[in-house]
Amino acid sequence: MDKLPPFTVARVETFPLHAKVPGSPQMSLGEMAGRPALLVRIEDGDGAYGWGEVWANFPPRAHFHKADLIEDVIAPRILGQDFDHPGALAAACDRALSRYALHVGQPLVFEHCYAGLDTAAWDLALRKAGRSAAEHFGFAEGARVYASSLNEDAFSATAADWLGRGVGGCKIKVGYDRARDLAFIRRARDELPQSVDLMIDANQAWEVEEALEVASAVA
Repeated sequence: MDKLPPFTVARVETFPLHAKVPGSPQMSLGEMAGRPALLVRIEDGDGAYGWGEVWANFPPRAHFHKADLIEDVIAPRILGQDFDHPGALAAACDRALSRYALHVGQPLVFEHCYAGLDTAAWDLALRKAGRSAAEHFGFAEGARVYASSLNEDAFSATAADWLGRGVGGCKIKVGYDRARDLAFIRRARDELPQSVDLMIDANQAWEVEEALEVASAVA
């Protein structure tokens, strides 16, 4: 794995986004009224840049809150700092702000922000080196992707649409009534080609014992 070039953080920008789309995901946690997202962009003194994404699905305005945290609290701690390795940026954030995050009772929220900044730092360094992530880490150039958050009421049409785009798997939402979940899993498996992976997501609805029972029933 070749060494990546150092960089100095000259600018940090956030881009909180929200889209109203038909068929917003329904899950055991609740229904998403739209699709929020938070992108973050880091630029260095040479004009090189990198993009990252901060997880911000819940609560509904989490993308704004985390954008404020990055702009007002985290970015001032890293602006002007030199980094010899992209992985050092998130660690520097944690060292500088662990006490702050504990004080406000949001250590995991801060970690979400660090993860997005970490991705942006790696993207910046790899772009600066003229190298792809696949090349740098020795991954295959092709990736098998899957469609996520397929709901029961529109499964057939949505799955057909995504399979037409070339996805290799589908993940469905469960975690409701046991009989309903098992019926939906069976239906999805019957409708999907055997070459397509099927995954299920209960969004933390089950305790360990129930998860094992469902796994046994699915098998």
